[in-house]
Amino acid sequence: LHEARDWEGVAVLALRHAERLLDQGRGETLEAWLAGAPAKLLEDHPALLYWLGLSRLIGFPAESRPLLERALHRFSAEADPTWACLAWAALVEAYIAEWNDFRLLDGLIEHFEAHFGPELTLPSLELEGRMAAALGSALIMRRPDGPFTEMWLRRALDRTASMGKASLKAKVYLMAAWYYFWMGDLAEANVVCGELNRMAEQTD
Repeated sequence: LHEARDWEGVAVLALRHAERLLDQGRGETLEAWLAGAPAKLLEDHPALLYWLGLSRLIGFPAESRPLLERALHRFSAEADPTWACLAWAALVEAYIAEWNDFRLLDGLIEHFEAHFGPELTLPSLELEGRMAAALGSALIMRRPDGPFTEMWLRRALDRTASMGKASLKAKVYLMAAWYYFWMGDLAEANVVCGELNRMAEQTD
């Protein structure tokens, strides 16, 4: 398909298998499929922008951001809240993974407040967990003393407690431990660290 430049066929293949490839750590395969894809194809299928951005997030977060920003813009324009939430959460992860200018998170927090809000209804517990984890992380980095920071952190802990994705749960608990140590709440920090130790023992 790639050699024949059947880009619509490539798009169908990528959209069908992207999540599984990324779960398997095979983001480079997805990138290879989409290498040289016309810009119009990506704009016509914003989910491709999202998956391609995710494939670059771990190793090259600065490169993932423009893709995720375009995906968020397209999903917002199409009034697709589920995909917009996914793109927004991934964009927060990219900024934090880059570990550079956290002031850029302010715009994403404002975007959440303007377009999503605390009453947002999402179709799955996993997506609720990802959104809460992303917002909690952004607020910890930019508004640690804010009135809603701990609320969103606790929501993230609650939503991810029973999730099967151990990587997301570990990220949330690590961020929570950091937050509580930072805020001087050693009792809560010790509780979170205890759960982290249990997770580590279960993976041995």
